[in-house]
Amino acid sequence: MLECETCPQISANLKHNTDERKVQADVFASKLLGVIQGMEARGLSQREMIAELNLLGVKTAKGKEWSLIQLQRVIKRLTNITTC
Repeated sequence: MLECETCPQISANLKHNTDERKVQADVFASKLLGVIQGMEARGLSQREMIAELNLLGVKTAKGKEWSLIQLQRVIKRLTNITTC
């Protein structure tokens, strides 16, 4: 494999960008913690949660409507945040 002078710099930049995106995702998920806990307490399924989030106009971090995988990722992130 060829090595170049800028490879370490590129790698460092990518790591910084990845770390920053993770922090932003954690912050976004944290803002939804109470909402998701409330929905879970009401016994809503994940599909019902999606329907309610979309009905209420709550958008994803990218400003779109919710999908099942997006909700599952936020729930997983919240689980990781609250168990640390």
